[in-house]
Amino acid sequence: MLRYLLCCCALCVILASHHCYASSVRIKAVVDGKAITSLDVSRRTKANAFFYKTAHAGSDQGEVLQSLVDESVLELEAKELGISVGKRELEAEASKMFSVLGVCDGLSVGECVAQNGLDYKSVEDHLRSRVIWSKILATRVAPFLAVSDSDVENYVDEAKSAGLETVLDLEQVFVPFKAGNVLDSVLSELNKGVALDKIASRYREHAVYADRAVGVTASAFLPDVKISLVKAKVGQVIGPIRIDRGYLVLKLLNKVKVSKGFLNSSASIKRVSVARSDHENVLRVMKGRGANCDTFDGIAKNMGLDATSLDVRVGDLASKLQFMLSNAELGEVLSSAAAAGGDSSEGEKVDLIVLCGVSQGGSPTAEEVYKIKQAVYTEKLVSASGRLMESIRGRHFTKKF
Repeated sequence: MLRYLLCCCALCVILASHHCYASSVRIKAVVDGKAITSLDVSRRTKANAFFYKTAHAGSDQGEVLQSLVDESVLELEAKELGISVGKRELEAEASKMFSVLGVCDGLSVGECVAQNGLDYKSVEDHLRSRVIWSKILATRVAPFLAVSDSDVENYVDEAKSAGLETVLDLEQVFVPFKAGNVLDSVLSELNKGVALDKIASRYREHAVYADRAVGVTASAFLPDVKISLVKAKVGQVIGPIRIDRGYLVLKLLNKVKVSKGFLNSSASIKRVSVARSDHENVLRVMKGRGANCDTFDGIAKNMGLDATSLDVRVGDLASKLQFMLSNAELGEVLSSAAAAGGDSSEGEKVDLIVLCGVSQGGSPTAEEVYKIKQAVYTEKLVSASGRLMESIRGRHFTKKF
């Protein structure tokens, strides 16, 4: 109670003095009596523009202000917990950050800010907060995180449940921080529908990576990205999303809902590939002759076609094909053209498929268990980190203006 009383008194003093220089500098927030000004926000925005080379990183004034508030809160926590940050730790963190961002190679913090007209204290405060947060996580979160056998079992049980999973086909482009100056161009081209291979070729010298991902589950993404993908419409561009070493931009190509149990099962199918121009006639003949799992091979052979048998993991298929198979009857002959929805060109082949069986996967392999544990650990770490930061914020008096 005393802390909040003192903070309120300090706030009154700050507000009273605010009018003395309101024309040039404004108070944007107060954290336990410490003022954060518009000048602080301006200095950090300038630093963000230099480090990340794009308006998408730290240009939102509200986000910049919140980051400054969080840094102030972490400094206060560090004092209470007896956490210190040495010069070597600061320079090591700077070296790591500069390397990821592709700036100030081989320079110290002081040299970097001096050569680029940045505010030393703003950059130093940011680096200090990164070190402090890492130390807090190392002592208050990481030691208490563990993935048990029951966690793995629950994960597997959920994957085999009847609940629905949103499955996506995506175009995805990764732009490293050091190439942030081309991010706007990449976003523009994705929105205009420029072919992915052209984007990849055009920005190859900037280490921009582009590819298409099919059959991706929405749950594979962090919660905020998952929500955006689930709400997005086909053709919509999502991002840029800041990840470890750059920005991820996603374009939604297709979205369906498939039961988790079917998604994580294996399907036995038979198929033949025919020219797109012939597939409707071939499909009509096959259905007319009563093609099913037992007769498919023979009918295909009589038509001069080679049939193949495959066991495929449903989750490895494109989303529309997953959806089509999930609604198919055993022995029913289907056309991949229906799953493509007209996306394929006239010159491409079309697969005629018959679903012969669906089997649940057995116990996960050692490699699958490792991946499950990594996924569960990451989920726990993100959740625990978020709760801890909210708890820390709640222990300090903050007022924004």
